[in-house]
Amino acid sequence: MTERQVLVSVLMPARNAEATIEAAVASISAQTLTDLELVVVDDGSSDRTARIVARIATTDRRIRLINGASLGLVPALNRALDAARAPWLARMDADDIAHPERLERQMRLTDNADIIGCGVRIVGAGEGYARYATWLNSLVTHEAMMRERFIESPLAHPSVLMRRATVLALGGYRDMGWAEDYDLWLRAANEGARFAKEPQVLLDWIDRSDRTSRVDDRYGEEAFQACKAHHLVLGPLAAKRCSIWGAGPTGARLGRALRKLGVVVTRYIDVDPKKIGSTRGGSPVIAATDIDRERDVPLLAAVGARGARELVRAELVSRGYVEATDFWCVA
Repeated sequence: MTERQVLVSVLMPARNAEATIEAAVASISAQTLTDLELVVVDDGSSDRTARIVARIATTDRRIRLINGASLGLVPALNRALDAARAPWLARMDADDIAHPERLERQMRLTDNADIIGCGVRIVGAGEGYARYATWLNSLVTHEAMMRERFIESPLAHPSVLMRRATVLALGGYRDMGWAEDYDLWLRAANEGARFAKEPQVLLDWIDRSDRTSRVDDRYGEEAFQACKAHHLVLGPLAAKRCSIWGAGPTGARLGRALRKLGVVVTRYIDVDPKKIGSTRGGSPVIAATDIDRERDVPLLAAVGARGARELVRAELVSRGYVEATDFWCVA
């Protein structure tokens, strides 16, 4: 018998999610876009996760349960990807809630995009995650997401809709020791994929103290820096030379990650007179007034103080630097 063709395959890896998965699955079943399948990969759960999904699948034949060993998130995602039948893939976590019109509204943007996000509301977030959500929701165009892609992930993974052919051409998800979703976005950007975002909030992104992004080292600060450095070298820093605006902890951390990949940091730029004249990793720290001496070297703005990035960006633009051509903001 021929398999039923669908428009969207929703990929949901799950492990020990018995407390939340029923509501997450129900939010997909209730989508106004009905031409979908939900592929749930149970990643070796020791609780009732698989039984709950199997029970729901008896009343909604669009739900498919794949039982597996506990191999981890990336293998579970790739297993769901291999099983998907639709030309478009949506991501969903087993503890989040999709608003009813999420997929329908995202599909309206597919004519000119390969990877499409939506606005998110982080439930239970502290101040840091709340600031991240505000920043995330402000990036609604391809140009904005490309401009800021080295600051943080410009898309919330469980909010995306992706062209299956694009994901397959990239080789699916990779486990490189850093966030698999951020790695995918940066690879896609380097290959010229187009991004879009539905600005309306269409996903409740639940923040819990035990969520993977809080407890797994792959989502920690050092791992994110390594990921950014890796993709900077594949893109803007292909010549393996740069200067860094910011001689504080953020810039120094970035410089260390880049030097591990063979990048020569020619200089650091700072406005703090206590830093000017010193060195970072063997590179001199110069005053911002002397910045124009190396206009041909790519410049990374890596400052951590709140509001400092906007000031540096404004200063560089006033001097004729073009963002995403002459300089990139990195956090």
